[in-house]
Amino acid sequence: MTSTRTAKHHTDRPDFTAALRSAAWTYRHRQEPFAPKDIQAAVQQARRDMGLPPYRGGAVSDYLQRRTKGTALQKQDNQPVHYLSVDRKLRPAPTVMSNWRFLEAADHAVIRLTAFQGLLSKVQDGQYTFSTRGSHLPSLTVLVGEMAEVRRQVDSDPAFKARRGLYLLRRNGRNYAGQTREFSTRGRSHTATGAEFVIFAFPDEQETVSGDVLNVAESLTIASLSELLDLENGNLGSDETPRPQNLREGSAFATAFLAAVFRWAQQELPAGPPFLVWRTDVRGLAEAYLTLQPYQAPEPVTP
Repeated sequence: MTSTRTAKHHTDRPDFTAALRSAAWTYRHRQEPFAPKDIQAAVQQARRDMGLPPYRGGAVSDYLQRRTKGTALQKQDNQPVHYLSVDRKLRPAPTVMSNWRFLEAADHAVIRLTAFQGLLSKVQDGQYTFSTRGSHLPSLTVLVGEMAEVRRQVDSDPAFKARRGLYLLRRNGRNYAGQTREFSTRGRSHTATGAEFVIFAFPDEQETVSGDVLNVAESLTIASLSELLDLENGNLGSDETPRPQNLREGSAFATAFLAAVFRWAQQELPAGPPFLVWRTDVRGLAEAYLTLQPYQAPEPVTP
């Protein structure tokens, strides 16, 4: 039976979405449509960037037909529209081009490289520092653990109590991402709704993160994580693009936060129920993503 609910482009398959963002960014700057083979190559590159092997056969061609407006397969399956066809070439749909959160979210290759190159150092149980390569990204203090324990850490340290930051939690079998200007209060409300485990991070610098920068960082974090995890808050919204300085600072914070989360998940191998609740529509995504390395074809077997 054909679904009557159209999926959103940013919650489509992660490899398709990553290729779409790359194409949309290029189109915004060049205003030149793409040959179908260019989009097919972008999908394969997106998979490599996420640690996944390339598709074989006609899978990518089929994807393009199902995501291009007006084709028989797109109408039949009620798929989201990624591209419009004009004179046998493709350009990203207007709904894609108008969403700054989707366009400005970091590429997964950048997130994974930042995680791979960064240093996650344990300060004490439940507390880490994540040092990033490059002065354009902030280094972070990262608090990790059961919600009650992280709240206790924050409440017991005056330097932590006033810090603004980003967090990712697990509750009721799903993940939820957000920002907070006062973690203890925010954590208390999440505890009442079933929050079990949380990562809370904030820049090492003592300067307060502005509300505008924090809003951008939260938006871009949600945009990236909705492509990977079973995330409660998957809406991107459609308000105006933020000021360039706020966008740069918020993007840098979001990228560092995401890198810290995935580096922690790869390095620490936490016991108990998995903290990250990965989407299941791309086989092997979690294992591939957490290698933090581009896909490399296996060496031929020696006879």
